[in-house]
Amino acid sequence: MRNLSTAAILLGPLLAVSAFAAPLGEGWRWMWPVDADIEERAFVQLPLTPSIVDGAAPDLRDLRLVDGDGRAAPYVLQAPGARDNSELIEISTVEWEVFVDGPEQRVAIDLGMRNLPVQALDVEIADALFHRPAQLLGRGGAEDGWATIRRGRLYRVLENGDSARERTAFTDLKIRFRFLEVRIDNGDNPPLDVTDVTVKRRADLGRLVFEYTPGQEYRLYGGNPAAEAPDYDLARAAAPLLREPDLPAVQAGERVRVDGARARPWTERYGPAVLWAALVAAAAILAFAVRRGWSGDAA
Repeated sequence: MRNLSTAAILLGPLLAVSAFAAPLGEGWRWMWPVDADIEERAFVQLPLTPSIVDGAAPDLRDLRLVDGDGRAAPYVLQAPGARDNSELIEISTVEWEVFVDGPEQRVAIDLGMRNLPVQALDVEIADALFHRPAQLLGRGGAEDGWATIRRGRLYRVLENGDSARERTAFTDLKIRFRFLEVRIDNGDNPPLDVTDVTVKRRADLGRLVFEYTPGQEYRLYGGNPAAEAPDYDLARAAAPLLREPDLPAVQAGERVRVDGARARPWTERYGPAVLWAALVAAAAILAFAVRRGWSGDAA
């Protein structure tokens, strides 16, 4: 019996390997540690950052909040741009370039991040007077097709005497494309002298509201295109919390690249081969212990 007890002690950790479940499974690309300095249990808000909305799916369905024990922390989501009264701020990561192909002039714009709630785009043009048909298009990824956002005209025209009336901006857009393109029909005119492009977004990028437990660590995961939106009771039971602007706030740290292995326990990280090797070793130990037990009984 003593030998069987010894085998059980040896087998315990090995058998526990197969029962240790990953909190998320495969497919998660990004992780953000959550920094908090709150001393009591409370509902808190986690403001979403450009890094989070860029790394998540367009509708944020793949965001998962996990506590230090690997358990899901349910949350209520307020999407980017939901609060339309937030101020407009300039997107600092914008890069742009002008291409001319016959009468068509294209201003290609890369915001540098996905899913930002873009509200306005302004094209600075040095020409004194002009009046050209133009359209604004957008797409989420470099491989996606273009979607027409707005059609109109860019112009700077004389109105009374020396005063000029102009329109060189697209406003009230409410879009979330990363790539934008302004296509201008120059007709028989020379290309416009585009000197700068400014893109503005809503300052409010949304937030997660969840119940915080003091002493617990939290991590936010995202970037899994296969993930479905979670179904949390809290989203229905505590929706009025989104109307509370002064909830205690926690902050998301720097984005960390994780693959499926790093976000999972070592049993999955090193693959089934290690797990099977451990189980074979466990079986051998058990067989040896049982045989020793039988030999002792026979003696």
